[in-house]
Formats: sequence, C-alpha cells, structure tokens
Amino acid sequence: MNHWMTWCILLVLTAEARPQATSRPVAPPPASQPSVAAAPAAPSRKERLLDAYRNTNQYTAEIYYQKIERRGRWRYTEETEFRIAYDRARGRLKIDRPNTLIVLDGMKLRMRSAQFKDSYLEIDAPRPLTYASLVKAVPILAVPELPDLMFLFDEDPQRRDPAITVNELDPDPDDPGKRPRLQFVSPRYNLVIHIEPKTSLISLAQVGFNPTLLGRPATDAIQMVHRINVVSHNVALKDDVFAFDVAGSTPVASLVELGRRHRLIGHPPPPIELPQLDGKPFKLGAVTTKVTVIHFWATWLPGHGRELAQLDRLVRWAETSSKSVTVVTVNLQETPDKIRSDLKKMKLTLPVLLASGDTVTTAYDAAHLPRTVIVAEGRVSAVLDSLDGNDAVLRTRIDRILGEQAGSKEQGSRTE
Repeated sequence: MNHWMTWCILLVLTAEARPQATSRPVAPPPASQPSVAAAPAAPSRKERLLDAYRNTNQYTAEIYYQKIERRGRWRYTEETEFRIAYDRARGRLKIDRPNTLIVLDGMKLRMRSAQFKDSYLEIDAPRPLTYASLVKAVPILAVPELPDLMFLFDEDPQRRDPAITVNELDPDPDDPGKRPRLQFVSPRYNLVIHIEPKTSLISLAQVGFNPTLLGRPATDAIQMVHRINVVSHNVALKDDVFAFDVAGSTPVASLVELGRRHRLIGHPPPPIELPQLDGKPFKLGAVTTKVTVIHFWATWLPGHGRELAQLDRLVRWAETSSKSVTVVTVNLQETPDKIRSDLKKMKLTLPVLLASGDTVTTAYDAAHLPRTVIVAEGRVSAVLDSLDGNDAVLRTRIDRILGEQAGSKEQGSRTE
C-alpha cells in the first residue's frame, strides 16, 4: 500500500471517530451557578499615595529644603527650613517660611513678607479652594517647591500634564528605611518621592530639571531636595496654630498693591553691570532717561513672550511719543543662542542683559519670575509681579511718573 492510500484511510478513521455535530444551541449555565467576578486589582502605589493625602484631615510638617545647582565648575547651594499646618475640615492652611508667612483661615488669605514695608496681603480665600486657585492667588507656592502641599490639595501631576509618566521604583539601595519610591517623569523635570510604608505619605522628594530646556548646557545640573518630617497626622490642631499677627501693619487687597510697598520702593536701585546680548557692557548708572523699566525673565517661564511683546510695544510708544523712557530686560542664566532663537521666533529686538550669577537676582528679589522694576529719577518707583498684558495701564503709570517729575521740577523753580 502506498503512502497516499495510507493517509486516506487515516483521514476517514479520524472523521468517523469525531462526535456528530448537532443544531441544538448550547444551554446557558444554570442560575444556581453564577459566574465569579474577577478580584479587583490592588491599588497602585500612586493611588495609595493620592488616597493617603485625600484622607488627611489635619497635617503638620517640618520641611528642610535644599536647592543645588552646578554650573560648569561652580556649585551653588541654597538651604532653608519652613513649616506647614493644614486643616482640611475648616479650610485652614499655614506656611511659615523664612521672611514669609502665609495663613489661610477658611475665609481670608493673608501673607506677610520682609520684602514689603509695614503691609500684608489680605484677600478672600480662593473659591473653590484647589491647588491651582491657591497658586494663582500666591504664585510663590508653585510646584515643585511644596510637593506635599500639592497632594494635600488633590493635585495629580498626571491630570495636569498628560505627558507625565509614572513609574514605581524599588527602594534606594542606600536607604536604611527601604522606602518604596514613585517617579513622575516629564520632558521638563524628574520628580522622585520616597513614601513611608505605614502612612503612604512623602518623607523625601527630589526634583531634577532638564537644563537644556532652561537654556543651560547639558552638563549643568539643577536639583531640589525636600526632607519632610511629618510632626502630626490626623490630630486636631489648636486655633493658635493659624494665628496671624497684624500689629503694626496695614492690609492691602492685591499683589499689585503689595508690590508698591516693596522694600526697594523709594530707594536707589541696586547697581547693574552686565554684558548685553551683543557683548557690549551695560551700566544702569549710565542711563540718562527719566524712567527706566527693568524686566527679569527666562525663556522657560510661561507667558514670557506676552510680556516681552508688551515691553516691545512700550519701547515703540515711548519713541513715537518722545517719552524719556529706557527699557532693558535681564535674562537669568540662559545661553545667548537660546535667547536669540527665542527673540527671533517672536520677532523682537529688545535689549537683553545676561545675568549668569545670582547677585543681581538677589538684589532685585527676582528669584520668582517674572519681575518688573520701574526706576524714576534714580529711585525705585514700582516693583511688579506681572504686567497683566494691559498696555494702557502701564503707559498711564509711566505718564503719571513723568507728570509727577515735571510737576515737582516746576514747583521747585517757583519756590526759587
């Protein structure tokens, strides 16, 4: 028998051995035997973290903050300590930092700073009270300076920025507490937090920034470290924890008004001697116009283009109206190529000074951008946190300053 016949016989035998198909439908399982649902998946580390802060009703913590920057062969370190108290049920918050005190009592938000003379900010509490509304009211609270505050106010970084990815990391091999870690990664920064196993609260947060996106060489490094000691958790807080002493000072109703009482107001501006973008030296003392507008900025700052465009329009207005006004901008720690590319994209030709260190930044209190300082007749007339995009308001301010100067000189000549 050949192989072809053998295969035919095997196929026939196999077909006969199969059960005959029927047209009757398959009956469903009896009602007494319901299908078993799959067990719910265990919550992720991120979900446990968010739940831990959502279920935190009272919270006090001491925070040791360290900022470390490496610029070429130089290393710069900034250190400070502050305290946080939070009472969710009554909408109360206290942030006690060196030279700055912020208290939210559920009805009012108050802020006092050593930068301002005998005044404090007092505004209605943000409604609804969220992390975003709180940061808008007090910009110095912006992430990533206070990561635990961000989570206390139910701010999920991924919800704010879908480009962020989250990774669960093993404990650091050098960590004696073997705390699990969670990593939030975005193109701009890398946030790694160490979580206490029993409470799922943060005890250490490390933030590293991408220097190239800040216009810095890739060899530079920018890192912030927050060591968080949770003093009490879900323990009732006394009312005096949220005390705010107003003795000897008066309230103002906006950050703009508070800026008018800045410590620089009425004093000669700190000296500025910096190279310009074209390499030429610049000295503030050599400026002879009646008004000088000094604007501190960086390309990574959201909205910086809008304010630069407004200043560019101010320059053209001053030129066409024969106003004695000089506008200079100070870029903080970015490369000339990055700045030129940014200005070319926006078609702007504003003068730019290059501040590679922190001397001028500290002198003008420009660590938190943006910052605009108006100098009139050799003294600081205004310190602004924002230009608000309103050309008319800025021009009116300068016209008023020029008018006051003219009136003062006229009065002086009459007296003589």
